[in-house]
Amino acid sequence: MREKIANFKNTLKIYHKRNNLIVSIIFFLAVLFPLYISIREIANDGIPFWYDPARDMLLALDNLAKPTLIGPPSGIPGIFYGPHWLWLLSFGLTFSKDPRVVTILILTIPYFTVFPFLLFKFARIFGKKIVLILWFLFIFGFKSYSTYLWSPHLASFFFLAVIYLFIFTDLNGKRMRDNLKILLAGIFCGLILNLHISFGVAIILSSLVFLAAEFFFTNNKKKWGAYGKKRIIVCL
Repeated sequence: MREKIANFKNTLKIYHKRNNLIVSIIFFLAVLFPLYISIREIANDGIPFWYDPARDMLLALDNLAKPTLIGPPSGIPGIFYGPHWLWLLSFGLTFSKDPRVVTILILTIPYFTVFPFLLFKFARIFGKKIVLILWFLFIFGFKSYSTYLWSPHLASFFFLAVIYLFIFTDLNGKRMRDNLKILLAGIFCGLILNLHISFGVAIILSSLVFLAAEFFFTNNKKKWGAYGKKRIIVCL
């Protein structure tokens, strides 16, 4: 009887290993195939390059000669974005002045490496199949995000990172690592605001509402005073 149980367990282990291997291969191909399409489109000059990208590239070139703390103008008169997008473009321009190379470095590589890596972490909640479907829906439905050199297209990357940090962090934990993750989520919210003002304002407000609701509904009233000051400091 023990031998049968042991053989059954070994069979299950082999099955899980094969299943994980198959899913890993599918996920790898799911990233590789759209990556090939995006790079081919960029290499064949199939990416839009009009006023906004051209203006930002010229500002980034100026930033290499004279660093700036003011970013490109927003759609609101008198309000400017932060310089982070120009700094990223300047980083790409140090390797090449070709917009195609800059696009690959700034958008394509992050969207086909870090973005699917973060998305795959959500398999713990939704399962691997659902995550693969979400990846296909995103990368083919919003293909321009990885090929069109425009600052708002980088906002969704940081948005996914914010969701990941909020979900997979013990918001009431006492460890320094948990506090640093919440702080990092706040930094990413600020970066979203500096890439896409309207979307960033909505994300910051919704994040504050989420943190406040999570605090009041998951903590005992007796602990509100103990954790309240800490939560306010972290949110600020």
